[in-house]
Amino acid sequence: MTNLSNNKILRKGSIILGLIVLVGGVFISNKIGTRKAPKKEVKQAQSSPDYVQIMVAKNASIQSQVSINGMLSAKEKIEMYADVTGTLRPTDKDFREGVYYDEGEIMMMIDDEEARFNLEAQKSQLKAAVTALIDDINDNSQRLDLQAQKTKLKGLILSVLYDLESDFPDNFMAWKSYVDGFDINRNIQALPKTRTNREQYFIDARGISDQYLSIKSREENLSKYDSYSTGTYGTTDIQKWKNYVSDFDVKKSIKQLPTPTSGREQFFYASRNLENQYLNIKSREKNLSKYIIFAPFAGVVTESNINPGALVRNGQKLGEFISPYAYELEATVPLEEVGFFKPGSPVRLTSDAVIGEWSGKVARVGKSIDASTQTQKIFIRVSGTDLNEGMFLNGYVTTEKIDNAMAVARKLLNDKKELYIVENNKLKLQPIELVKYDGNNAIIKGIAEGAKVLAQPILGSYDGMPVKAIE
Repeated sequence: MTNLSNNKILRKGSIILGLIVLVGGVFISNKIGTRKAPKKEVKQAQSSPDYVQIMVAKNASIQSQVSINGMLSAKEKIEMYADVTGTLRPTDKDFREGVYYDEGEIMMMIDDEEARFNLEAQKSQLKAAVTALIDDINDNSQRLDLQAQKTKLKGLILSVLYDLESDFPDNFMAWKSYVDGFDINRNIQALPKTRTNREQYFIDARGISDQYLSIKSREENLSKYDSYSTGTYGTTDIQKWKNYVSDFDVKKSIKQLPTPTSGREQFFYASRNLENQYLNIKSREKNLSKYIIFAPFAGVVTESNINPGALVRNGQKLGEFISPYAYELEATVPLEEVGFFKPGSPVRLTSDAVIGEWSGKVARVGKSIDASTQTQKIFIRVSGTDLNEGMFLNGYVTTEKIDNAMAVARKLLNDKKELYIVENNKLKLQPIELVKYDGNNAIIKGIAEGAKVLAQPILGSYDGMPVKAIE
């Protein structure tokens, strides 16, 4: 019994002791939590200036190079097309790519037999027309025929004169006076006027009236062109037309027609359409020359589209022909550098594929500007035995001297065309005038002589940044 009581007392004591320890631990913990931490002494970092590399600005006269590149094309180049139709005939040299021709040498011949025959036929027609013209303007034979016809009329009237005296005595003296005054060298006079119908029937029945009217018609025909005027005066020279006909050869080039000198001659010249025939023949002669194609200059065939024996059609492309002695290089240049290219400026040219160097000259500068690239075309004239059409070349042009300028690394400029200088141990943005880029460098103006220019870009640099300059 006593042991049981002691155990209970011991258990209660242990519980009370545990509670005391727990409360004490909580109290101590709160004390520790509310205690302020000792203040640490904070040291403020002091920034030190960066060391930067600088260069002293020295303005001078600078010469640089502008680089270009482009493709060569022949200065003299023609595309050849047929103007006529026919079969291509063989020649001493076949029209093939790579074949050279001297200036004036026959390149191609197209069969012209049909065209030549047609031309000769037209010439024959003109010759016949000129011959007929001679008969028209040479009226001597016609006047003789007319005189013969007048003589016949006079004889006819004389044969009926006695019948007129007996049957129509009232009008006999009129007919007798008419016959007595008859002159075959003058224009015929009007017949005497008949007084009765019976007399008129008598004259008509014997063909006198008909003969008179025939003579009158021929006189009118011979004289109606005498008043035709061309603004010049003179007699018709028949011999010049006869000489023209005698020298006429349908197989030779036609000669210029003689010039009419009289009104009568001019009328028949125009009425027979001689000038139109002549011009048509000249046109056909010109067209006939197109059947033979000569080299317009010394050069080489670069494209051939036809073979001997093949039919050539009008308008068909035959090939291409170039002169291998002169070329043009077409290149594009930024607008800010176009001013360095002037007609006549020398250009040094090289190739990445062919060893050598060529001297060219600026031939002309284009006026149109590519809106998307803001570039302008230039054309450079160059020649050389190692050059070929389609070849790419690089070019270099030495610029004129740029005064009061200096060259700096291109990477030193920002987007606003500014760079840093050092003043009072601080960076300062300086606006400049960009003249041109020269490879990795930029040629600029606007930097004062002796100014300290930042020589290497600094990451995170800003206007007013403190620096320590190192020259």
